[in-house]
Amino acid sequence: MVDEETITTRYRNASLRGKIDIILNYYPGFEEMLQGLRELLCINIEADKMQRRRRELGDPGVRIRKSGYADPTADTAVERIMLLDAIETGNLDQEVKNTECPEEYRMEAVTIARMKEDYLVVKACMKILPCEKAHLLENYYACKMNAEMIKGQDYFNPSFYTKIYRIRRQVRDTAEKTLQSKYGRQTWKKDR
Repeated sequence: MVDEETITTRYRNASLRGKIDIILNYYPGFEEMLQGLRELLCINIEADKMQRRRRELGDPGVRIRKSGYADPTADTAVERIMLLDAIETGNLDQEVKNTECPEEYRMEAVTIARMKEDYLVVKACMKILPCEKAHLLENYYACKMNAEMIKGQDYFNPSFYTKIYRIRRQVRDTAEKTLQSKYGRQTWKKDR
């Protein structure tokens, strides 16, 4: 795995408020980012397995057919689907058995699963906002507010950003109260 700090490493090491801020900062594309992280983890595990298999068997450079059934494309597709399913369900024991660093892969998968759970909490907190606030925040995070859409309205003044800050703080506080039961009060107190 890569030594540089990835989004999952930052998330894993972040305080409770930091986790919520990461979700809010990446909010518009957070679900797509999670899917990308799962796919990258899958690619890393597959590459690790392949590298280990080549090292153990020796790579003669020539492909040898070992069985009567040879459909490497279907085998690869089935392995990928099973691996993605294992990442999604958190049951990676069988899938990472033949890798160099199975604990790192498990930790990465757990972090991605927690990111998804926490994202759903933040999303729910946004849904319980009053309609006007929820709509304003959704549009702000989804980057739907461009100059033509809001023409004639004075959105880009300091009071607009103050509104967004207050709404975001309300969402953060509500999510924090919800997530403190998940992560425990120690983490929550550390953030204050």
